[in-house]
Amino acid sequence: MQLMSSDAALRSTKVGPSKAKAPGSLSTVCPHCGEKGIFTLNNHQDDAQRMAVAADAKCPGCDKAASGQKRTSDWSTRERC
Repeated sequence: MQLMSSDAALRSTKVGPSKAKAPGSLSTVCPHCGEKGIFTLNNHQDDAQRMAVAADAKCPGCDKAASGQKRTSDWSTRERC
C-alpha cells in the first residue's frame, strides 16, 4: 500500500452507493521498474466508514501490480460530496 498525493490524481470517478468522488487514474513512479507512468485504477472498493477508497492498479511499463503482490490496493482519501 502506498500513500498517494492528491496532486497525483489525474481523473476522477464516482464509486459506491453514495457516488463518492475518487481518483480514476494516478501519475506516479512504479516501485518495481522505477519509471513514472499513469496508473489506471480498477475495481474500486468504497470504505465510507473510513472515508477511503481502495483500487487495483498495474504498471503500464512492467505490468506488475503497484505493491508487488498479485493484486494491489492503492488507498486514497475520498472527497465528501
